[in-house]
Amino acid sequence: MYQHILVPFDDSQAALLALVEACKMGRMTGGVLHIVHVVDLAQFSWSGASFLRSEELAMASADTAKAVFERAKPIMAEYSDVQAEHTVLEAVGEKVASLLVSKLNEWHCDLVVMGTHGFSGVKHLLMGSVAQDVIRQAGVPVLILRMATPT
Repeated sequence: MYQHILVPFDDSQAALLALVEACKMGRMTGGVLHIVHVVDLAQFSWSGASFLRSEELAMASADTAKAVFERAKPIMAEYSDVQAEHTVLEAVGEKVASLLVSKLNEWHCDLVVMGTHGFSGVKHLLMGSVAQDVIRQAGVPVLILRMATPT
């Protein structure tokens, strides 16, 4: 039961919450966590016509991923008995959810544990929902942890 658990991880409280739950699941099942951070390379292009040199882009991508995974260290230390692999994926124009589902299939994951920001209304319309797209495409159970939104 749940031997390969995909955990999309970004720089958010929702992702930290999801990581804790994934660690609990990994501990209970003996499963391996596949913790994935997706770097959207578009964030390094400040205008449509600007391009960074490939070595600058690689360094910026690595720095971003390192900073994000630093936030996971205290949680992983608490769950040191849980086997985990960390992967950085780079998105270049493709939808993040499709990239995650591709890796989910490649790694034969049988569960996804992820956080969501819980945007609604205009924010949801503008930003979309990676979680919602993963649920639609995954073909395996998806555990979504939502941060309470301020009222």
